[in-house]
Amino acid sequence: MKIIIAIALVLLSWFVYTKVSGPVTPKSEITSGISTEIVGATVAVSPTVSSPVPSLSGAEAARRYFELIGAGKIPEAIAMMDSTLVPNDTVKQAYGVTYNAFQSVVVAAVTPQWQEEWKDGEEEYRVDLTIQVKPGADAGLWQSGKETRWVVVKKVDTMYRIIEIATGP
Repeated sequence: MKIIIAIALVLLSWFVYTKVSGPVTPKSEITSGISTEIVGATVAVSPTVSSPVPSLSGAEAARRYFELIGAGKIPEAIAMMDSTLVPNDTVKQAYGVTYNAFQSVVVAAVTPQWQEEWKDGEEEYRVDLTIQVKPGADAGLWQSGKETRWVVVKKVDTMYRIIEIATGP
């Protein structure tokens, strides 16, 4: 019964969205074990995914996170986030909607910050980006142009996870 309700909601959402903004072609994709369905600005992410990049350093993980977003591989990027940052599907959905507003993301630099204060496998990086937001899209706190984010990663088992993304140190 839950599946039928979920399908009905997806179809209803699609119908309403196409009436408001014109036809949309759904895109299904399976990437590194992550099953996604993208319809307009909606992204559904499986709640039990693991990082697709287990052998990266902390700096490489911070860079890869934004490169995945720039490549439109938003579910893969969200899979790199720790469960403390995305504790449920609603939060994952919110990140997905925001990141779908990006037309392009280019990582200019990833710079280690306050290395003397790193502890318990946590590392902090300043990430300088150039973002292009899709015309008319709402990208929350993100704007087109040069953006800087401070990203904290933590080694969990053998993988670095994104545990914090901030607009300032």
